[in-house]
Amino acid sequence: MDSRMLGIIGGVLLLAGVFCPLVGVDILGQSMSVSYIGSGNTSWEGLVLILLGIAAIALAVLRKGKLLIVPGVVAIAILAYDYFSFKSKMSEQLAGAGDAMREQMENAVSMKWGWIVLLLGALLLIVAGAIGRNAPAPGANWGAAPPPPPYPPAR
Repeated sequence: MDSRMLGIIGGVLLLAGVFCPLVGVDILGQSMSVSYIGSGNTSWEGLVLILLGIAAIALAVLRKGKLLIVPGVVAIAILAYDYFSFKSKMSEQLAGAGDAMREQMENAVSMKWGWIVLLLGALLLIVAGAIGRNAPAPGANWGAAPPPPPYPPAR
């Protein structure tokens, strides 16, 4: 598989991942999942990840393989920031709660599979950039026969 296909697949995974569930909350029999975009909420991280996915697909189509590393690294940075800030906020909330409440909150909140989709897309972009090369896009006469060789002048 070449870097163009990996770049396109990684970009599509980033685009699809912003709609996947990231965090699930189960309280009193009611289940709710949170994603970057959907169910009435839109975060700036989700919009940036959508733009990165579109940029990655465009770079792959234009055969700019080495540049695919940039959206991949930026996507991983956003995902790492969000993941660790969520974990930090959860630990702060759990520290202020009593023992019984802490156990209920730990059981109620869970990480969902959307993180895997987003991380896989970002990693595919980095791999595509690492193995890719910046080849020129085919021109209008792509696939045409080469011109004839030059002939020496007559004597």
